[in-house]
Amino acid sequence: MKTNKAAKEHFERHISGTSYMTPDIVEYGWLYPGRISYELSTGQGLENESLYGVTSSRFTMSLSMVWLSREQADVYIRFVRARIGGWNANQAKRK
Repeated sequence: MKTNKAAKEHFERHISGTSYMTPDIVEYGWLYPGRISYELSTGQGLENESLYGVTSSRFTMSLSMVWLSREQADVYIRFVRARIGGWNANQAKRK
């Protein structure tokens, strides 16, 4: 399991429990360093297909997604990082 220890600790402070569809943790990392961590997990779907879940420590419902491949989950993580980074940059410009 590849994991970022600080991201794991941050995530576990904000989110508890285990996803019943994706119970096996693959990694922890940052969507926004020091503020929004994520957990990437895997499991089996109802038809024995592989599932990959991405859960964030913040905006849990709006940023959490399930994908059918690791590649799709990784692309989603990169997309959210880019969107959050862009949003924060735009907020800073308005101040």
